[in-house]
Amino acid sequence: MRSKITLLSLVFLSAMAYVFLGYFTPRNNFYLLISLFAALFVAMYYLYRQANTDSMVKKMLWFAILVRVSLLLMIPNLSDDYFRFIWDGRLLSHGINPFVVFPEKFIATSDAIKAGLNQELYNGLNSKQYFTVYPPVLQFIFALSTKIFPDNILGSILVMRSVIILAEIGSFYIIVKLLKEFNLPLKKVLLYALNPMVIIELTGNLHFEAVLIFFLLGAIWFLVKNKLNVSAVFFGLSVATKLIPLIFLPLLIRKIGFLKSIVYGLIAGGVFLVLFIPFIEKSLFFNFFSSIDLYFRKFEFNASVYYVLRWIGIEFSGYNMIYFIGPLLFVCAFISIIAISFYRDVKSNYHFFTSMLFILGIYYLFATIVHPWYLSVLVALGLFTSYRFQMAWSGLALLSYYTYITPSYQENLVLTALEYIVVGYLMAQEVRHRRVPLFSLYNSE
Repeated sequence: MRSKITLLSLVFLSAMAYVFLGYFTPRNNFYLLISLFAALFVAMYYLYRQANTDSMVKKMLWFAILVRVSLLLMIPNLSDDYFRFIWDGRLLSHGINPFVVFPEKFIATSDAIKAGLNQELYNGLNSKQYFTVYPPVLQFIFALSTKIFPDNILGSILVMRSVIILAEIGSFYIIVKLLKEFNLPLKKVLLYALNPMVIIELTGNLHFEAVLIFFLLGAIWFLVKNKLNVSAVFFGLSVATKLIPLIFLPLLIRKIGFLKSIVYGLIAGGVFLVLFIPFIEKSLFFNFFSSIDLYFRKFEFNASVYYVLRWIGIEFSGYNMIYFIGPLLFVCAFISIIAISFYRDVKSNYHFFTSMLFILGIYYLFATIVHPWYLSVLVALGLFTSYRFQMAWSGLALLSYYTYITPSYQENLVLTALEYIVVGYLMAQEVRHRRVPLFSLYNSE
């Protein structure tokens, strides 16, 4: 009875903590923010330990869904990306191609006024000088949200968040099916479903890695069941949500064979191109890929290898060499991806997931920008392996929010170094020993 009361109390307190974190904690209040996250990670650990039956796992999944639903009316407090989502959505819902609109030049036009693109929305954009980089699946979601609520920001947020919650529920379902397929403990789904970073960053702050994860897991499920054509459709949808799954293509070629991968690629590519048809204009691909190129050459946040090279570059040249270092690191990541894809054995599903985990993990280690929500994909993929560094990373990456304490947004490189030293150490130890327990919650494998 005492244990049950403790469990119910923890569930209640966790729910209250999520509400307080989501609705009442601004990102510049770093110490409160990180304290609440730390408490919720401890709660996740305890709830995971208590979920020793399938019935308890099911109850915890319902709790995970209810927590997400409790955030339905939350205005994102850790990210302002949603302004661009609504901007793009209002453009598309008014018949204007978002891929050819340059916000800085468009805001003063009569078409902007007709589309409801006012100064308030424009001022919220963090990408006024860039064309949109969000692929078609997301553009359709943005447009749906603004079609239903043409002039209401909160209403548009509500629609987008509902889509994310549905995608999360779909991911829970597929994760459970995959865990059963591989004879892994069903409770491992809770390491994703109850992960505080995943809940707050995806559902709370409207990051569409949730939709990407759903499509990617769907592609993997049908791949495992040898339904390659259906898998290819899901993979095409995942790439049309965010481009990051493209890094898994060499691994897929190795997994299913060269000839089958040609058909697979044609189907996935066909899905991707069909979804782009409504947006096709002469300048489409130039605008789209020019913004992606700028992403690698200009933006930097919570990086690891890049920051070391940046420091070396400044010491030798006297200025930030990101314009050269960014693409160089992309090439290094690409070489590493090829090496992992074609060197490792991927016949078994375990080795396939392990390869996916390290391909994405190494890509982020070479990246110039690593927002916490990026790591949600790592958390999902890691469920089907015996590795845990990605769980630690999902928590430590939240230290990057120290950046928002001051208006100048200066990163605390001591905290960044702490994050990557710990993650690097855990990754190295796990690679060396294949399996090193991180807490005891993973020992049930």
